[in-house]
Amino acid sequence: VAGLRATLSLADGHAYQDLSPEFANIIAELPILWTASEHTLVPDAEERFRHAFASLAGSPAMAQRRFFKVCPSASSSIDVIGAVLAALKLRTSLVEPTFDNLPLLLRRRGVVLDVVHEDDLHVGKVMSPSLSRRDGALFLVQPNNPTGERLSAGALLDIAEHCRRRNTLLVLDNSFRFYDREPYDDYAVLAETGVAFIAFEDTGQVWPTHDLKASLLFCSPELENLVNDIYSESYLCNSRFALAVLSRFMQQTAWAGVAHALCATVASHRAA
Repeated sequence: VAGLRATLSLADGHAYQDLSPEFANIIAELPILWTASEHTLVPDAEERFRHAFASLAGSPAMAQRRFFKVCPSASSSIDVIGAVLAALKLRTSLVEPTFDNLPLLLRRRGVVLDVVHEDDLHVGKVMSPSLSRRDGALFLVQPNNPTGERLSAGALLDIAEHCRRRNTLLVLDNSFRFYDREPYDDYAVLAETGVAFIAFEDTGQVWPTHDLKASLLFCSPELENLVNDIYSESYLCNSRFALAVLSRFMQQTAWAGVAHALCATVASHRAA
């Protein structure tokens, strides 16, 4: 909060970097996007946004999922998930280290939390007692914040199959997906295993859109009714204009390449 009053802040994870030349033309398009949004049905805006996101993520399986919701922020998705975990009375193992708003939001919803260390999540390592608990939930961040550790496709497959066998709900926070240097179609892995899951995506950590953001929320079929009910208590939809702007940023990123449009800034900051 103090950083919001400063000209520069090294404590802020929001995307406040300067707008790079690749995205400058989008600013000139804003009136066009506004007018087009007025004539776009909400489901169509959401579907275009999901398609643009899945295309940039290289995830055909994400594009093919029938059920999804669009939350106004990743924190909103976390809150919906917290309500789901509380309603199902699922004791939840949360990866550590972790970012503060994850445990804060989950505890606010009354979710009982345990710790699973990210070192225990690698392929071939014996699963920790908390990870092995039956009838609970395992909450992971991929890649993890703040360490940047990531699960390979093989590691995620092992964990998803382990959760399926133990009747454990797998929750994935994919907020930092576009900073993963070795991406793969994680939704295909989830579909292959048949594990019960909830997963969410985010744009707020990626593009400098003055906090226009959206968070995609997905789940496996057995959770759809509950997720839909909890979502609808607070949200009907997200802004069509915001979804149109964000979709253009993703299309432009795909044209320029993620490495150039996004990761070059990270590399520059890392070097500094």
